Amino acid sequence: MRPYYEEIDKVEAVDKYTLRIQMKEPSGALPLALAGYFQGVPMASPKSFETYGKDWVRHPTGTGPYILKEWIPGKHVILERIHTTSRRAAVPRHVGVSHHEGSADSERFTAVRRG
Repeated sequence: MRPYYEEIDKVEAVDKYTLRIQMKEPSGALPLALAGYFQGVPMASPKSFETYGKDWVRHPTGTGPYILKEWIPGKHVILERIHTTSRRAAVPRHVGVSHHEGSADSERFTAVRRG
């Protein structure tokens, strides 16, 4: 992460929701670094740090239409649609999203065939 910090000249909190980062020179890598969760410069809730300490990366927080239901590293991630009426955004069509990691081509082929 050090290369990302060395290129930063100044950081300013413009308001409650805006962070302005001034670079010493243009950097195409900065957007990727800011979007990174396990690499780069992660954006996280201060409450996550307070609640989970060093284990905060295992408890992601966000504002999207899904919530983390289950995460088994190296195996799968399951997201579930948030059931709330307070969101202004459109409710997603899909009830959930699941990503299964397969280590062998045969596992991936079988998973695709099963749907």
